[in-house]
Amino acid sequence: MIKKVDGFVEYENRRGGNGIIRMFNVMEDIIFEDVNWLGMVELDPGSSIGIHTHHGEGELYHILEGKGIFNDNGTEVKVSPGSFCLIEPDQCHGLMNTSNTEKMVMLACVFKHFRTGEKTWTNK
Repeated sequence: MIKKVDGFVEYENRRGGNGIIRMFNVMEDIIFEDVNWLGMVELDPGSSIGIHTHHGEGELYHILEGKGIFNDNGTEVKVSPGSFCLIEPDQCHGLMNTSNTEKMVMLACVFKHFRTGEKTWTNK
């Protein structure tokens, strides 16, 4: 199956952020076990996703285009293409596109379960 990125939904000041972002839900008609949301996100120049927390679920951002600042539970970290941001359950996070001219594009996934080394977390 091929899903074409088409039909973005536009949001202004998402989760208390600034500016315009667009989201494309890959899972519109597909159900993945343990995945609550999967999609592409575009942040206009200077736009941001406000600092927020997902209770009972984790999230992953994979930066595909652009540069910015990821708020990692209160610590600001520079991100660029190839950066993966793993957000653990109940961790606060946000993202800002620091460019005045280029959009930022990322893949985002909200999920119920993950395992890293000796640590396993689940919300089943």
